[in-house]
Amino acid sequence: MTAYVVDADPIHENSVNYFSAALGFYRLGYFVERYELSALSSFSLSEETPVFGGIESIHTVLPDYTGLPYYPPELAEFMHRNVEKRLIGEVKLGEFFKPAEEDHKLFSPRVKDDSFDSDLLISRIPPETAVFAVQAVKFVSEFRVYVNQGEVLDVCRYKGNPLQFPDTGTIAEMVSRCAYYSSGFGLDVGVTSEGATALVELNDFCCLGNYGLRAIDYARAIAVRWEEAWNQFSPELQNTESGRREI
Repeated sequence: MTAYVVDADPIHENSVNYFSAALGFYRLGYFVERYELSALSSFSLSEETPVFGGIESIHTVLPDYTGLPYYPPELAEFMHRNVEKRLIGEVKLGEFFKPAEEDHKLFSPRVKDDSFDSDLLISRIPPETAVFAVQAVKFVSEFRVYVNQGEVLDVCRYKGNPLQFPDTGTIAEMVSRCAYYSSGFGLDVGVTSEGATALVELNDFCCLGNYGLRAIDYARAIAVRWEEAWNQFSPELQNTESGRREI
């Protein structure tokens, strides 16, 4: 078995994710090949050869791939703030805004303020671009819930007070409501200043950062999600009479 993990500079912001994935694949018995993005399209890939290297790698191999919703409607009651999809010029002062799923890398999410940097960013983006506009909320702590095949693998803090842990019953309810979206995802949750456990956003395990999950669990979930994504979005599947297979 071969797993492909992007070859990144050791000081790259995501290098710890790539190292953790490679280590986990080694421990699972895979031969791990590190790759440059430019060479990825020349490899012989299948559902049994997981690829991990960020959204650029996924789109190189699976051009029709579409990400999971950041804010699943099933979890609307756990948002504890307003979320709307609007044109970028309609974002209001004080709102947090981020690219839509299909424009994941368009810009770094931020709060709109009256600074020159904020105005400059918005002016550089085509006015017809749709973004998520989210009411700003104060989180005292934020955690990532790692889910594989409906099972919570770990809950890892990535920001804020480590002693302000989210409510586990709320986490379990969130996971149960959106587990059908995919085999693996990260459910980011935060504790608000009022003490509520709220959804920050949901992210696909295809290119999910690691904030402390055991390497072997990380790699195993990546492999399961890769197989699922391949069986839904692979180019070979698009050319069959049956078309795309639903998951």
